[in-house]
Amino acid sequence: MNHRLIRHLVLIGAACIAFASVCAPARAQMIVYDPSNYAQNVLQAARALQQINNQITSLQNQSQMLLNQAKNLASLPYSSLQTIDQSFQRLYPQGYTATASSQQLVRDAQERWQNARAGYQDALRVQAGAVDNLDTTRTEIDALVSASQSAVGGLQAVQASRSPFNSMRSKAQKNTLSSCWR
Repeated sequence: MNHRLIRHLVLIGAACIAFASVCAPARAQMIVYDPSNYAQNVLQAARALQQINNQITSLQNQSQMLLNQAKNLASLPYSSLQTIDQSFQRLYPQGYTATASSQQLVRDAQERWQNARAGYQDALRVQAGAVDNLDTTRTEIDALVSASQSAVGGLQAVQASRSPFNSMRSKAQKNTLSSCWR
């Protein structure tokens, strides 16, 4: 009986395999075409291509800029650095020989004093210019922040999330002003 049962199962399995191999393969369903989805995909691909073209142009401009900077650096005179080093060594020697006259020492001291005074004056002018520019910079930043905060849509959400930055900016400006006048 076991042999008979096994034989029936083998015959049923062979019949199933023969039936499955004779049947035709299943056909696909109908093709669905969504023109709005297709248009969106085309627009997205066009935008991506435009972005890639912009990046290529940007990289070309950056490489040209670097080449121009290299040319400009190559054409700088090296003698100006040598002249500065020579002047510095002359004005600020490591020491004087015993044969140096007191008049030479006084002349060198006066020249060093004049250079130090001119450097200090330049530093004060630069700092005064920076302080003078703070008002203009503050006005420009405030105008940009107010224009940005009056934006609508997605930009408005981004600006709302950055409002802690604006309070930090105000504190930083106040600290900068107070440190300039100490």
